Amino acid sequence: MNSNNRIDTRSAAASSLSCLVTSRSAQKESSMRTNLAVGLFGASHTPMATVAVIALALAVGCGSEDDAPDAGGSAASDGGSSGDGPRQNSIECHDTDSAPGFPQSCQSSRMVRRGDGPIHELPQGAPMELPTTFAGAGGVELNVDDFLERRTSTKGLLVIKDGEIVFEKYYAGETATSYFVSHSVAKSITSLLVGIALDEGYIEDIDEPVEDYVSGLRGTGYDGVTIKDLLQMNSGIEYSEVYGVRGSDVSRLANPFWACTSVEEVIGTFSREFEPGTHHQYASIDTEVLGLVLREAIKRGGYTSTSCFMEDRVWRHLGVQSDSFWAIDGVGVENSFGGFYGVLRDYARFGLLYLNGGTLNGERIVSESWVDASVARSGPAGYGFQWWLRTGKRYSAIGINGQFVFVDPTNNIVIAKTSDQADYAQDPQETSHFALFDAIVEKLVSAN
Repeated sequence: MNSNNRIDTRSAAASSLSCLVTSRSAQKESSMRTNLAVGLFGASHTPMATVAVIALALAVGCGSEDDAPDAGGSAASDGGSSGDGPRQNSIECHDTDSAPGFPQSCQSSRMVRRGDGPIHELPQGAPMELPTTFAGAGGVELNVDDFLERRTSTKGLLVIKDGEIVFEKYYAGETATSYFVSHSVAKSITSLLVGIALDEGYIEDIDEPVEDYVSGLRGTGYDGVTIKDLLQMNSGIEYSEVYGVRGSDVSRLANPFWACTSVEEVIGTFSREFEPGTHHQYASIDTEVLGLVLREAIKRGGYTSTSCFMEDRVWRHLGVQSDSFWAIDGVGVENSFGGFYGVLRDYARFGLLYLNGGTLNGERIVSESWVDASVARSGPAGYGFQWWLRTGKRYSAIGINGQFVFVDPTNNIVIAKTSDQADYAQDPQETSHFALFDAIVEKLVSAN
């Protein structure tokens, strides 16, 4: 992608919504729709021809948002909730506000505002120089600059050590105010929100079946699947994460986010292949069901959308610097598996939240027990609660095309990287990415 993959917050000042950008021209609107289209596919690579079709579909628009059904199950008070029940929403939800530049007839995005609280500052530390070379996949020596700029089309790289920025660089015209699609990093964000819902008592137990919350999933392939099964991607659903094929499972899952239809209706058409909890398979559909459960559970607190919940419980307290937004389907359901948008430093703050055991900016956002459980090796090797587990205590959120939020608690390091690697589906270079991150950590540690 070129500069059309960038949205700059500097243009947001003129917006009465204090959000992303002003709709200054049809060209800018087309750029935003194209960027959104790429992000809708979560953990998949979207060919440019497909992006063009999706962007056109977004421009056409569809029906307005419908009210979602009430939660199908109950949740008891737990964690941070009071004896009178779960904590109630403290802000006004603006669920009909989409990012300027998108047609109001089809709410293709929903704002997540930062509020007016203080920004969690990221002071400049002693600057580091990246290693010149590193041993990539198979032990092949790779040049760092070539890997970042040519091989993986890096847009931004940020390294934080002991809470201070020691390296920050943007490429291809991007800046610290540019917006980047999360792709499947959104899965780890969704896991955070589930943890908060559990802490507050909106969700009683992760061993509850999903149909207790989403009654429409009774009698489907997800009947009897637990929330924990979803977190660990052990649902047993018959689904294949194959990209670039018309009519594939991931294409079916993504379709409602550009065709403005209902993703829940699509999910209900999938069948079961394995007994829940017995078979691990990476499946974006599991995260989307997790998002549906969350959406229903938080209604107990008066929240009308996942975006509103995230704004009230995370974005207004984390000390982020910018508003963000989330892609939604035709009935207002967020793309939990891959449609979040934010700036690089805010992705890094998300990593710092986990590095600090659930606290940041002087506030407890999620319980330390949830953070620990999310990155514990209790499930399939290499996967936690929507987090990828690395060697030692290191872990990472990962998104298609080279998005990473890498956390090393032992050495107090967070690395955030956003990219636009066009051949990611064929050669993801994840092994080489982590080899680079390890080389950066080693250089920082040895310098101390």
